[in-house]
Amino acid sequence: MKKAPTAPASPALAEAAVMPASQIEQFEAEILNPDTDCQRAIRIALEAAGVLFLPEQGGEGIGVRLKFPRLTVKRIQTWEGEGGTTGEDDIP
Repeated sequence: MKKAPTAPASPALAEAAVMPASQIEQFEAEILNPDTDCQRAIRIALEAAGVLFLPEQGGEGIGVRLKFPRLTVKRIQTWEGEGGTTGEDDIP
């Protein structure tokens, strides 16, 4: 499993995966081959950050991409930061 070019920085990824940043850095440098549990934790953390893992299709090989385009992510973050849309008030 290779790190996506837009993946979170090592400290943020390490925190999300609940593992030492040094392990993430060694994995990125291809010095360390993490066990299955570590790989699963890294994948879950990346998926939570919006990375999609794509299966091989038609001989094109596996890959990764972001779940949403950057502009959509920015809009969602702005929307969430503002508390979302307001609804009608049911209180008389």
